[in-house]
Amino acid sequence: TSTQVTGKMYAADFVALTPAKLTAAVLDMEAAYADAAGRPDPDFVELHAGNLGGRTLKPGVYKYATGV
Repeated sequence: TSTQVTGKMYAADFVALTPAKLTAAVLDMEAAYADAAGRPDPDFVELHAGNLGGRTLKPGVYKYATGV
């Protein structure tokens, strides 16, 4: 468990079903990245000046000029 995660955590060395779930998660991440990269404009720009600690973000494309 973790105080920083709501829900489940997975790792390659966890129980038997985890590798399959990680593979599905990576494929979902790649699809999401391709979708976001194809959008002409972000939904949010410089939201909270990049200070995202403790915040829950809505689905969308976020853009920052620097590392978050």
